[in-house]
Amino acid sequence: MELQNTVKEALNALYHHPDDGVRLQADRWLQDFQRTLDAWQVADNLLHDATSNLETLIFCSQTLRSKNLLRKFHKGPPKVRTQVLSRMASG
Repeated sequence: MELQNTVKEALNALYHHPDDGVRLQADRWLQDFQRTLDAWQVADNLLHDATSNLETLIFCSQTLRSKNLLRKFHKGPPKVRTQVLSRMASG
């Protein structure tokens, strides 16, 4: 849950903070986060969280898209891969 909140805070900083340096730092953190294994579960959770705003939904969709469709699907945690595939099939 803490990581989910950190993602939301970073996205808020990226899109709404007046300081360019803060926005740049948030962007770098989010890009690094997208490369982690934790990004699978966090992105999936945030996509199904009723409190996620549009920016969060887009970021999480892009994160899973890059992991699923490009080249990393086979590297993700099996449980999360199954959940994502199931939700994609029913959605």
